[in-house]
Amino acid sequence: MLRVPGSLLLASAWLASPVQAEKGFNPAQAALDKDSSGALSPSEAPAIIQPFFAAADADQSGALSPAELHELLAQLRAPRLPDGQTPPPAPDLVPAGAAIAWSDVDAYLARMTKDLPLEGASLIVMKNGQIIHEQSFGLYDAHTQIPIASATKWLNAALIMTLVDEGKLSLDAPISTYLDWADAEKGRATLRQMLSHTGGFGQDHLAAQPRSFSLEASAREAFSRPPVGPPGVQFRYGGVGMQIAAYIAEKVSGQPYAELFEQRLAAPLGMTDTYIGFAQRREPRASITNPIAAAGGYSTAADYSRFLEMLSGGGDFRGRRILSQTAISEMFRDYTGRSARLGQATGVGEASGYGLGAWCDRIAADKGCSVVQSGGAFGTSPTVMVEEKVAVLLMVKDRMPLVRDHWRRITDAVLTLLR
Repeated sequence: MLRVPGSLLLASAWLASPVQAEKGFNPAQAALDKDSSGALSPSEAPAIIQPFFAAADADQSGALSPAELHELLAQLRAPRLPDGQTPPPAPDLVPAGAAIAWSDVDAYLARMTKDLPLEGASLIVMKNGQIIHEQSFGLYDAHTQIPIASATKWLNAALIMTLVDEGKLSLDAPISTYLDWADAEKGRATLRQMLSHTGGFGQDHLAAQPRSFSLEASAREAFSRPPVGPPGVQFRYGGVGMQIAAYIAEKVSGQPYAELFEQRLAAPLGMTDTYIGFAQRREPRASITNPIAAAGGYSTAADYSRFLEMLSGGGDFRGRRILSQTAISEMFRDYTGRSARLGQATGVGEASGYGLGAWCDRIAADKGCSVVQSGGAFGTSPTVMVEEKVAVLLMVKDRMPLVRDHWRRITDAVLTLLR
């Protein structure tokens, strides 16, 4: 049984919509199809999805096709930790003092997937641009597409930095340079401040905005909200600054944001199953007019690992320059004076640093970040260890407080194995 079944509700708009393109079962899912019918019957379906089986059976055939299962996994909402409740500590990966092997990491992830419980989990570890370990568990494989929440912020920041590299945008020009309606003190905020959550804007992630908005309308409405302080004074994690920055990228390029993302990041990196839409409900990609730039991403482990490969490679991806080394250095820098903090509700109570689109977990004397991560509220956890040229990606869909301690233990184990 699911831990908090009442919070895992399918969006009613999706329930009424037809399933889109047909998908195939991944190997873990295909193994459930005991009668080889090409669909999952109620008796074959794992317990974690049975409460939603009837709603997901869009054609009322009595069984879930691969496409119906794919849509179900994308639409399930992750459970929320009850107010005031903190998760128990994650168990040790191995007994203290014991040697660690990759098989221990895999066993730990298999146990985590079963015990939390999770629909699935995928882990990819890379060093020097090469995958050195990859495993998936539960109903996931490396190509299972899930919402990645705030791991989207890293994508948005990287996209904007491609325009900075070309001189079409400046990190330190006031946003009023690009938006004639960005007036008063709020208009003095810079792109650097917007992408590091120090622009004086609030914490809202804009989920309540109408989906019919254009990106311009979304940015205008976000800008109109009362500031929380003058630009450059305090860190306030949220989506407002990211959304306005995304619209500036659309405006100066003359291209729709989705087209810009596809042309500058997704296509060059081969991220065929990644896009930015709405975190609370998957939408047809062609109809998205209001991408939520701070939290609306959908991706797969195979795709997002390519993005991490580029970042850990200093902006180079398999011989193709995506971002300059200067852009990477600007992204991997603390702009908060180690004062960035989310709060206990998200499982990140300790003060940290923040760069452009990602947290700085280890900061050098020159304010450069040597360990950078952009974990999302649903538990997707990408990390780059700059000096080691190591990237670790854990793809799950839960609540970050329930996953975070497991992620730390997995990352520590990976570092031990790579020493």
